[in-house]
Amino acid sequence: MRQKWRQLSWRDRGLLLEAAVLSVGVWLCLRIFPFRYLAPYLGREVTKGSPVAGPTRPSEMVARISWAVQAVGSRLAWSNLCLVNAVAAKLMLRRRGISTQLFLGLAKDGEQNLEAHAWLNCGDLFVTGETDHERFVVMTSFVD
Repeated sequence: MRQKWRQLSWRDRGLLLEAAVLSVGVWLCLRIFPFRYLAPYLGREVTKGSPVAGPTRPSEMVARISWAVQAVGSRLAWSNLCLVNAVAAKLMLRRRGISTQLFLGLAKDGEQNLEAHAWLNCGDLFVTGETDHERFVVMTSFVD
């Protein structure tokens, strides 16, 4: 692990640290506050609508933030990982002036239990949560 850390550029180290701090902060906020109190900070809620426009900056930054959030998320163990990753990445991209759309969806599993999933898009690029997203019906989304 240390060897990999040393091989990273200072810029990537900074992104990993930012992703770690935001992920822990988001996780704590989701544990402490009901989601309805946090939702206004995610952007304008849209129940039906088209995806937001593409990235306003080169997609390299979107790719690096996606990598950082997912790398941190794979080392942290909590139950609502997709939502934590999506919100952390949204906040990181918003800080850089890049518009995103966070989707919240529901699906029924084989036993008719509901499953929830969150994913983040930047235009038509997936930032987080691409795996299995098509199984979920979008209930709401938040745009910058």
